[in-house]
Amino acid sequence: MRYPLGAHIQTFCLALSFHLSTNCESSTFSKAMEKHWLKSIEDGLKKERDPRIKRSFDILEENIPEDVFMRNRLDRINEMEKGRFLYKKKRPNVIQWRCERSRHSTGSSTGDPMKTRANSCPAYVSFQFVSSVSFRGCIVREMCEHSGHDLTNMEENAINRINEDLVEFIHDCISKGVSNSAILLKATDWSQRLGKTNLGDRTYFVTPKDIVGIRRSFNKYINLDGNDCISVAKLMKADLKDSVLLYQPLSHSEDQPLIIVYSSAWQLEQLKKFGGKMIFLDATYKSVTQYGFAFYAVMVKNDEGKGIPVSFFILSQETSSTLEICLTKLKEAADLTPRCVMVDRDQKEIKAIKTVFPHASVLLCWFHVLQAIHRWVVKQDGGHVQDPAVRNIIVQGIFSLKQCRTERVFHETAKRVLEQIKTATGATRVSKYLRETWLHCGAMWANFGRMFFHHQSETNNAVERFFNGLKYNFLGGYCNKRLDDLLLILHNHVVKYYGQLDELVNAGRAPTKGSQESVISAERMRSHGLDQNIQYLSEARFSVPSESKPDVFYEVDLLYSVCQCPVNGQGQKCKHIVLAQMVSDGMIDTAALREDTANMLCATNSFVSDETTVMVQNGENVGIVNLAKQQCSCLASSYGEVCVCLLVANKISESTLSTTASQPTTPVDQENIETESEPPVHQAKYCIKDMIYDLRNWCESEEYQPSLGLYTAVKHTHQLAFGRFKTVFNKRKTERLHKYRKHIELSKRRIANYSKTDHNKRQIQTVHHDGAFKRKRRQRTRK
Repeated sequence: MRYPLGAHIQTFCLALSFHLSTNCESSTFSKAMEKHWLKSIEDGLKKERDPRIKRSFDILEENIPEDVFMRNRLDRINEMEKGRFLYKKKRPNVIQWRCERSRHSTGSSTGDPMKTRANSCPAYVSFQFVSSVSFRGCIVREMCEHSGHDLTNMEENAINRINEDLVEFIHDCISKGVSNSAILLKATDWSQRLGKTNLGDRTYFVTPKDIVGIRRSFNKYINLDGNDCISVAKLMKADLKDSVLLYQPLSHSEDQPLIIVYSSAWQLEQLKKFGGKMIFLDATYKSVTQYGFAFYAVMVKNDEGKGIPVSFFILSQETSSTLEICLTKLKEAADLTPRCVMVDRDQKEIKAIKTVFPHASVLLCWFHVLQAIHRWVVKQDGGHVQDPAVRNIIVQGIFSLKQCRTERVFHETAKRVLEQIKTATGATRVSKYLRETWLHCGAMWANFGRMFFHHQSETNNAVERFFNGLKYNFLGGYCNKRLDDLLLILHNHVVKYYGQLDELVNAGRAPTKGSQESVISAERMRSHGLDQNIQYLSEARFSVPSESKPDVFYEVDLLYSVCQCPVNGQGQKCKHIVLAQMVSDGMIDTAALREDTANMLCATNSFVSDETTVMVQNGENVGIVNLAKQQCSCLASSYGEVCVCLLVANKISESTLSTTASQPTTPVDQENIETESEPPVHQAKYCIKDMIYDLRNWCESEEYQPSLGLYTAVKHTHQLAFGRFKTVFNKRKTERLHKYRKHIELSKRRIANYSKTDHNKRQIQTVHHDGAFKRKRRQRTRK
């Protein structure tokens, strides 16, 4: 502000400004002008009425903010042990800072300085800023005579307010997942680095109880409500409004499960880009929330084979119907039609997938298949096979079934394997279990059921790896308690982390697979003369030799871009397909052959279509076309080629359009179209009468009148009563997936090897047991 000056002072300031504008470099003259200006300001001030007030006037250096000046001055007063002034109060033209014990005691408090900081202390420090054309100054008034408490009494410091910088430091530790005991040590080191040594002063030395209170206040600041269910409901309307596809609150009275489907805009973009080929689905239950809710993650793999989480489901009741709701919402949001879905043999998941994605192939995780078979074989109420040799025969038989590339070979191998197991066990129990449980769904786990592009993924490790990173990296190995904290971690950390990785790849900062690797390998094979050994089988079918094993040949079908080599289907064309295309260039018109094949498939009705997808099948080659995105799930389409399936889908669409155009149109009766509108408050799903069932008498009285404000208030109460999340477990640290490994590590630590050497440090004796070594050592010592 501009302080009012007398006419003579204003004239002097104008003269001073004019003199400074002439670039006078005399510091002596400048100091004299400052001194004269200060004297003119002081002469214009009235004498302070209170003799306890000490007034001073300071010149503000250039570019120093007023807040910084006040903070430095208050810190200097605190260092001089004149008191701490924390409460800011603005008055006209004056900023006043009152003592931290200036508040008045209320209620049963008597203002005892040993119990409370509300001591009605009148001490204060005020700042009044003045300025002229060339100078800025501040009038500081200090009234540092305290009453109601004694600054020299060190016992009163035990209830001082904690330093703000220390509180911020503790908040930072809490956000990083540091435990309370570690925070206590870190806070002590922080204060000692500042030269503080008085442990009785609560300002710089906190107790474990103080840390608990700071953590509680920090959590209240982070969480929108102390009740988790209310906080989650508020998050859905605030931070997560654009990222949650579906939110169904939990209601025990309505028997309505909690359903949350989360997928951000970036995740939906990745799902649309990579989800048409394959998605991975799995759930975890421990360490994510204390309520035992099922936490599902939907993953895809990008062109580099890296897993990307594209959606999260949180369910309080895990059933096939709730999973169908989640998958349907995800399908509608991303127009999703995956070629295959990888799961871990959860029947609820399989049923939901087949309902929502009827044309998608369900693949079982190979690890979970072996794990389930092994557990049944060894347990007493299962196979109860104790002989390791017999168990090896069973496992080897399952491995041989896994390698079958055709269904006919699979059934032939199954007969042979079942006979071997029956002979080895001497009973039909194991053979019956395998036949009834696993052989009828062999297409889900054997190779003949996944002869298409599936990233060469045999397990669900992409999702398991994500769960491990979530629990031990983002959660720091500690069990998460609240559901709103989990949602904020997913929204603010997990999604941003994977988005940053994607941006690094796009910027060329992250390593990627070379797109020309297959072309370079094919040219190398051609330079070695391997193109001369290629055999022509039929139209667009070749037999290409292996580069490392020239005696081995792989059959290549250019019509569907399929090769029998192990590398085919990992994300890019293999070198055998590229070499066959090089040799056949100019000899075979692949596009014309695909057109003829599409016409043949249309004529034979070798397809199944609905409003959004078309499934085309030609022998073992199956493709699912998304009509809206014009994408197919076959290998040729994944390589960016116009595949046979897409040609068939386009021909079907053209014929459908021509048939529709030839049919006469009928006018639409606009009057019979019923418009849907939002139901009134009293007809909503959570109507007021249902939510206040215990107050039925009041609801049925004449005074009852539904309103939007009343509906909102009662809904909040209803959610507190019937939507509260129930705690299932309350553990602090994440449990190990394999607990037996901890015992192995402890055993390794206990068992040590001891060695005895001579004076030249040559090893004489090594003892591998603690007891024997120590016993001999004691005997030698006694002698």
